[in-house]
Amino acid sequence: MMARAKMSKLRQESGDETAVRERILAAAFAAFMKSGYAAASTLEIATRARVSKRELYALVGNKQKMLIACIRERARRLEVPAHLPVLRDRETLAQVLASFGAKVVREASDPAVIAVFRLAISEVIHAPEVARALDSIARERSRASLRKIMAGAQASGLLTGRPAELA
Repeated sequence: MMARAKMSKLRQESGDETAVRERILAAAFAAFMKSGYAAASTLEIATRARVSKRELYALVGNKQKMLIACIRERARRLEVPAHLPVLRDRETLAQVLASFGAKVVREASDPAVIAVFRLAISEVIHAPEVARALDSIARERSRASLRKIMAGAQASGLLTGRPAELA
């Protein structure tokens, strides 16, 4: 009975921790968009998230880690769904590629994503790590998804070549 109570408390704390982390990342993103990466302070972020700076650092880390987590979260939208249809013919491949392309355009034109790109451009002199993080995380996520589609097409005999080159 005691073990069950401990497990329940751990699950609750983990859920609370996840909610607080999400709140911190939302606050960080808002602060970065309002003040810019270099000018946003961890105190401002902690205040917006209604947490202490200690909790902020414990759950997410420094400003750079917060920014990278924000970019990762938005880039995650570009992943190919796990239930990708089996690519048995060119028609299915065309549908999957068109769907993926539409998703990339939709996500790239999302106001939050545009704001991240503007942030990267505006901070390139003061904080070049913003642009590097955006390039390495966001662009790679979409390329990895496209490589996965191309690997499936290659495995089905629809395409020849290396998936990395096809993507």
